[in-house]
Amino acid sequence: MEKTLVIGKAAKPRCFQNMDIQKLPVEWRSNKKAWMTSYIMEEWVSAFNGRIKIQNRHVLLFLDNATCHPHIELSNVRLAWFSPDTTSASQPMDQGIIRNVKVHYRKLLMQCLLVNIDSTSCASELARPVSVIDSVIWISQAGKKLLPETVTKCFEKVGFSTVEVTPNVENENDQKDLQHCMNEAAFSNCNAEDYINIDKDVQTEQDIMDIDVLVDNFRDNQKGREEEEEEEEEDNDIVIEEEKCRVKTYQDAANSLKVLQEFTVQRNDSDMLTLITQAKVFVESEAAKRVNCVQKTLPEFW
Repeated sequence: MEKTLVIGKAAKPRCFQNMDIQKLPVEWRSNKKAWMTSYIMEEWVSAFNGRIKIQNRHVLLFLDNATCHPHIELSNVRLAWFSPDTTSASQPMDQGIIRNVKVHYRKLLMQCLLVNIDSTSCASELARPVSVIDSVIWISQAGKKLLPETVTKCFEKVGFSTVEVTPNVENENDQKDLQHCMNEAAFSNCNAEDYINIDKDVQTEQDIMDIDVLVDNFRDNQKGREEEEEEEEEDNDIVIEEEKCRVKTYQDAANSLKVLQEFTVQRNDSDMLTLITQAKVFVESEAAKRVNCVQKTLPEFW
């Protein structure tokens, strides 16, 4: 599956300061309004075409008539547009794909809040530790939880197949889990359905008559655009000061995972133990690669 494209307001938020953006679990792009623009969309489609070309494949990509969707010809990706008067009932993304990702994302967010709710005194304090990097990870995880059969059913539902569509039980169960998390967090006065659709009216793409966006698109094409935004940072981003970070090395990380490993053994949680052990093995492998050649070798300890 393709990486999810995420658009933020800063080219490199402060929580990304020590990270290679290219290695994020999502594709990160930015503009001042965190909107999808024609420049970003054309850049993504062109890169997608390149990946498909390397695989020696040809793809038919359906798009709606959003003003940010480019009308370009590509070697291995053919763009096709829905009719301008097409309703959401005829578009696969609106038949459960977007909703499914939102359910998984909001469930991950709610679980994070539940873990920290007892150690905070107000809502703003509870939300403060949630950073852009958390959102990026949750979006990536939510995308991975989207099952191929869910996508297939959404396409079948709008007529891309003659196969009879079966109910999507997966999405119903996930929504029940989300509602349970909300009830546990004392959000029982808000139902999961409203929470899932809380941002449905938020503008996410440029309007063709928006002069500011057109100017931004022009600037996006200039060589200095990314360098100019490199220092731009989001006000609500959380900076973890290096001196406050208790885990500074791979050895520290391995030791922390050892503690978690002991916790899972005490809890008799085999699934969690497997995951943490895998993480510990990976961290120890990375730590071994970075051992300074000046340090003692194993034979010197004997």
